[in-house]
Amino acid sequence: VGIQEPYADRGTVFDTLEIDGGSVISSGTYERYFTVGDVSYHHILDPATGYPVQTDLQQVTVVGDDDVRGDAFSTIGILIGREAAEKLAEQQGWELKLLFIGGERTGEWFTAGKG
Repeated sequence: VGIQEPYADRGTVFDTLEIDGGSVISSGTYERYFTVGDVSYHHILDPATGYPVQTDLQQVTVVGDDDVRGDAFSTIGILIGREAAEKLAEQQGWELKLLFIGGERTGEWFTAGKG
């Protein structure tokens, strides 16, 4: 599976992985956004303000066996940030691989549970 590089031309691969079952789901600030002046507005909204969440993450990808959890958790990861997302996954005992891509288009994998 190819993982899209944020803010690059569609089909530009940031990383690839091979899986046998399960799901690979990404959420990011780069697919649905617009810019006014120097400010970009994306579609992942902070529930406290109703405005796009202020985050240093451009994308969170979740690899796991539960596609519904992966879909929700990829968005939650953008909302709460890397450190809190890692902690939440560990506390829940979820077996996941998480890819966090930050503002400098640098990415790091994190494995929770036995994933």
